[in-house]
Amino acid sequence: MNASAPLLAQEGPLVLLGDLDCFTKDALLARLEPLSSRKHVTVDLGSVRFMDASALGCFVRLNNAMRRIHSDSRIRFVAVRPLIARLFRLTRLDSVFELHEAGSSNHASDARFGAIDRARTNRRLRKP
Repeated sequence: MNASAPLLAQEGPLVLLGDLDCFTKDALLARLEPLSSRKHVTVDLGSVRFMDASALGCFVRLNNAMRRIHSDSRIRFVAVRPLIARLFRLTRLDSVFELHEAGSSNHASDARFGAIDRARTNRRLRKP
């Protein structure tokens, strides 16, 4: 994540840039912490090239903090690239967060690939 990534207007989306990983986790947490009192947060991931589980953990932490204040709070991710959306699906966080994929117009195709990802994950879990 670029430490100088712009945070738009008070109620506008948080625009993140670059890589969101274990090396940028602290900077990401610092950007997310002020948002914890909001009821709704929109995060623009259109310029994020890479994301790992440590970034997902930051978003889960924000979600938990928001829900302590507003039980019906919501985090929405927009312009999500397909590989990053896949990370959300594999970790089943697509059921926690609202995802809007970049350039996604074929929702049937997205659902089909999500089912394939879950089937692959389940097969791996069953192997001895």
